[in-house]
Amino acid sequence: GAAGAQGSSCSARRDDGAGTTTIRCSDGTVAVLRDGNGGAPGLTSLLRIDPQLGGPNCPFSGVRVSGGIDDDRDGVLDEVEIDDTAFVCSEVTGPCAPGYLREDDGRCTETCGTGRHNGGDGVCVANGSCSVGFHDGGDGRCTTTGACSDGFHDGGDGACVLNGTCRSGFHDGGDGTCVAEGACSVGYELVGTTIDNATWSPVARFPLSSAPPNSIVLNGAWMSQGAASVGGRSAWRQQSDWNALYIPVARSSTDLEAVQVDVYHPNTNSGLAFVVGGDRNGFNGAENYLSYDLNRTEQAVNRGGFYDGCCSSANNVQIARRTDRGVPVNRWVTLRVEFDVRTGEARFLLDGQEMFREVVNFSTIERVYVQLRSGTGVGVPPNIAWSNLAVEAGGVSANAPSGEPGSCVAVGP
Repeated sequence: GAAGAQGSSCSARRDDGAGTTTIRCSDGTVAVLRDGNGGAPGLTSLLRIDPQLGGPNCPFSGVRVSGGIDDDRDGVLDEVEIDDTAFVCSEVTGPCAPGYLREDDGRCTETCGTGRHNGGDGVCVANGSCSVGFHDGGDGRCTTTGACSDGFHDGGDGACVLNGTCRSGFHDGGDGTCVAEGACSVGYELVGTTIDNATWSPVARFPLSSAPPNSIVLNGAWMSQGAASVGGRSAWRQQSDWNALYIPVARSSTDLEAVQVDVYHPNTNSGLAFVVGGDRNGFNGAENYLSYDLNRTEQAVNRGGFYDGCCSSANNVQIARRTDRGVPVNRWVTLRVEFDVRTGEARFLLDGQEMFREVVNFSTIERVYVQLRSGTGVGVPPNIAWSNLAVEAGGVSANAPSGEPGSCVAVGP
């Protein structure tokens, strides 16, 4: 076909100062174009590094490296913005992830190896043992010491047993807690006759105005002991640096027994032992004994107070008590010990007031002699005197609570 008409030519010139571009054509057409607004900034990609607990991704510890786009433009890579994750693991032992346990080599694992279990603190230990501060909760699992697993409780000695049961040597104290046999929880009392409700009848009595029949008199290097008038009565006075009077006595035919004596303690630095049960040991010793001791001394260890003790084992390991009540001096006082050989409970009284109680093992105590002992280490005669020794048997009391003998019931109104 025929050639078309000659078109117009145009040129464009940018005017940076005005922000415009002018277009001029040969046919006289002029057009001015203005610059448009800039586009929005693009989104930023971020990296995040977090510590990694020992577990499924790193057996010891490590870090998690996460990458993604910051969709909400807050400069923080949120969990929902993470697109890629990688783990960089270390062999340095670190904390384990929840639900994981630590083995001996520091690895974190979901379960402990064969023959091992959680020791209570998340560390694997051998079956049958627990970590420090933990113990068997009763079902084989380790719980904090002093706590038990569900359905178990303290059996009396700290070990966990099934609810409703107690360890050997313990029983229900009345409120479901386990206490030593022969004892009860606060607010409960033992069914049957006890040292607290027994009636007492005499078995043997000695005025001690002279040495009782078949008794053994032993004393130290200076002075001696014997009958004397002390504090307005005839008595047995001990004046040597050490004194021992072994008195064979008839004993109670029941499980309950009381031994009582009057003693006069002058204001001297001396001590005495009222041994209610025991045997001789060598020339002047005692063994396997239960005693009530009083010391009046200025030694710092005793501080002028009572030294109360009792021994019950074959090697005479002493269960000692000390108080600072002050020893009554220059007057007669009555010492009395009441005990139950079944339960091992013994109580120690001074002038009818209970001083303290102990539970001792009467299977190791020999009730051969009652011993009256005293001594001093300061060169001054102790001058301790004794009178009115008595042995009594405990019998059934009309006031004893009813129920299963040996069990605990609530104290009546």
